Amino acid sequence: MERPIFTNADIGSNILIEFSTPFSIRGANSSNYSITQPSNIYANIIAPESSDSSNTDNNIGSTNPEDAEPSEYEDTATGIQVSAPEGVIQPWCKLVVDEIYPDTDEYNDAYNKLDNEKKAITEYCKLYEIHLENQDGNIIQPNTSKELVTVRIPVPDNYDLNELEIYRINEDTDDSLDENVVNISNKNYCEYRVDHFNTYIMIDKNTTNDIIKSIFYYLIIFLPLLLIALFIILLKKRKNKEDQ
Repeated sequence: MERPIFTNADIGSNILIEFSTPFSIRGANSSNYSITQPSNIYANIIAPESSDSSNTDNNIGSTNPEDAEPSEYEDTATGIQVSAPEGVIQPWCKLVVDEIYPDTDEYNDAYNKLDNEKKAITEYCKLYEIHLENQDGNIIQPNTSKELVTVRIPVPDNYDLNELEIYRINEDTDDSLDENVVNISNKNYCEYRVDHFNTYIMIDKNTTNDIIKSIFYYLIIFLPLLLIALFIILLKKRKNKEDQ
């Protein structure tokens, strides 16, 4: 009698064997499992040590978000970094960052959406438009239904780390974001988390020390002039009294 062969048997499954002749079982990975003792038995299908177990669940990858490796992106021109848990940004997405420079219409349009109070306290600022593109070059948003995206903008050396603020520029308004300064490889970044991409402005506010320095600077320049003017006025008054 020809030896029967069971094909596509799943590893870990039980099959009732009802043949009284030697038989073979072929697993889904094309490995053969043989039983030569003729009998009616239950065969527990297990993978041999030499078989390729790449189809088992242990090698597929965990579906637990806490175990997922984050996606990391960095724009080489600006140094801006973006990171997100697996599944938030698809691996085929492209990060696109455009720095918006002063004296351009795009810069003026974005900056003018800041309210007057924010403009009044702004000493320096940087504007960036950040978005994702798919394979066809279309702008898409990350899937942040469960996790947010982390964005890190390099902080220029002349910015005060204690006076940084980040705003997202919307169509007509601005949104204040919670920022945090982090140091990575001896480089300072302004880090914040978002649920979608847009245009962002990082500002360095005027500080009290800067105001004091400015006042001190003007006093050094104008105080001697004021004293000289006051001295001349007193001399003229004294001369006028003597002439009388």
